[in-house]
Amino acid sequence: MKVLILWSGGIESTALLKWVLENTEAEVFTHYIHNLTPSASERCDAEISCMSWMTPRLQNIRFFTQTPLSTFSYWGQTEPADYIHHGLKGLEAMRLAGCDLFIRANCEEDQWSKSPDRKTYNRRVNYPGHWTIDRRAVIEPHLRPGEEKDKVYINLKIAEQPKTWHTSYLGDLLHLTHSCRAPRLGEQCNVCRSCKEREAAIQGTSAVPAIANRIASEGVPGKEVYTRRHWQEDTGQLK
Repeated sequence: MKVLILWSGGIESTALLKWVLENTEAEVFTHYIHNLTPSASERCDAEISCMSWMTPRLQNIRFFTQTPLSTFSYWGQTEPADYIHHGLKGLEAMRLAGCDLFIRANCEEDQWSKSPDRKTYNRRVNYPGHWTIDRRAVIEPHLRPGEEKDKVYINLKIAEQPKTWHTSYLGDLLHLTHSCRAPRLGEQCNVCRSCKEREAAIQGTSAVPAIANRIASEGVPGKEVYTRRHWQEDTGQLK
């Protein structure tokens, strides 16, 4: 099986890449999607730098192929725009690399959004482009004969784990990842949602109160919550 992972140098996509390299025999390809919008330039530069630092470490696990990056332009950094472009660019990259499927990483916190007052989190209701409804619907009009959206753009159960699970899995790779959506002069802003969620995850909790409360009572899930069998189910190898 040939698998393409949309790798951004962030916590979830790096944890996913590491897990797949360590736990499967899949032939792995990675792809980076570069946002050419001026407001995203520093973020993309930071992500590319982080990936260059991590690549030798991850290649030591086993070899994977980095495909040429693709680009898009969209004013701002809204999540619906990210999901739309990532789906279409991922599908294109999957075909060019000759892969069977492609994956975009997520974590449990992505199921929650900030309220209008920016003070509380609410579980997300369906809106276009959000991964919990059907981000794969974006690619459906562009599929070729024989391609099925549920088989080429898959959701993994690993995405149901809190961000702190992903930080724990990364180990000493964590400090090489990038999360900030608005870095300035090479430094993270420490105020955006991504920065706050990263810091909470490093502390073994979550910026989302509902997730933090569950972790406080039940603890952080162990590595066994996602196994090779889960991977085989998610990728259609087990019927």
